[in-house]
Amino acid sequence: ENIKEIAFYLCNMSRMGITHGITQGEIEYSRITSDSTYRNWLGLFTLDELIALAEVLGVIPMENPEQGDYGLAIFSNINEILKKIEIFLGISIVPPNIEGGAYKLKTKKGNFHYRDIASLYVAWRCKEILKYTQSPSVCEIGAGIGKTTYYSNLLGIKKYTIIDLPHINILQGFYLIKSFPKEKISLYGEKNNGNISILPDFAFAKTNGKVFDLTLNQDSFPEINKKTVVDYLREIHRTTRTYFLSINQESQNTMMTGNLRQNVVSELVSEAKGFEKVYRFPYWLRKGYVEELYKILD
Repeated sequence: ENIKEIAFYLCNMSRMGITHGITQGEIEYSRITSDSTYRNWLGLFTLDELIALAEVLGVIPMENPEQGDYGLAIFSNINEILKKIEIFLGISIVPPNIEGGAYKLKTKKGNFHYRDIASLYVAWRCKEILKYTQSPSVCEIGAGIGKTTYYSNLLGIKKYTIIDLPHINILQGFYLIKSFPKEKISLYGEKNNGNISILPDFAFAKTNGKVFDLTLNQDSFPEINKKTVVDYLREIHRTTRTYFLSINQESQNTMMTGNLRQNVVSELVSEAKGFEKVYRFPYWLRKGYVEELYKILD
């Protein structure tokens, strides 16, 4: 009976409290189902993100508020844009329909949550950053339910390690094993012979030497205890050969627990030492976020 209850919970994860702040969660699900104004806004937000992805890939021209028509791209034929994105990337970008209860943008090709689109962008960025690296290995700290892992695999980054909280590892294992039934996926405690490894946070310190070409964090370091983030950054320096990629906000809002201000990742990178900034620019897909790439120094 417990197995059935767990299966139901996982199959409907986006309606459950465990996915709060990760993909959707119980509170967000309740708001979406009861508030049509918010639901419509969220649909437009997702559509706008998809348009932004098409612009950054260069498959549609970028609008200019100073010249020509502006604000019309959102009325484009979305199915044609999806086709152009797929031709450019050389993969099917339709996400697996696994995280039950998630509110998604409906298209003829499939349904997209805004985190599907963001994850596709990040996977593409990793591929671009590592395009001259043979058989690249990526580590992601705080990986949501594994969407960036999914798209990275499709784009050719086969060696991927997730570091996250143990209860979130359960979601990631469920999502990725369902997505890749033929892929070798290793969970904590199993022999690490898979292309994709899903590990709890405390296992990061047990990583032997520099085994990752790039370590990634998106949308979580600002909201984690400062000391924990600095410790993570020092472990990133110890375990990563070349790059650290951060895509995070810098609002310095009050954290959900305690009365502390959220972190600014660049400040903590300076405190951890051993990193050199390669670039910093506004994140294409979401206002208020910044994308930063750091070179790991010896």
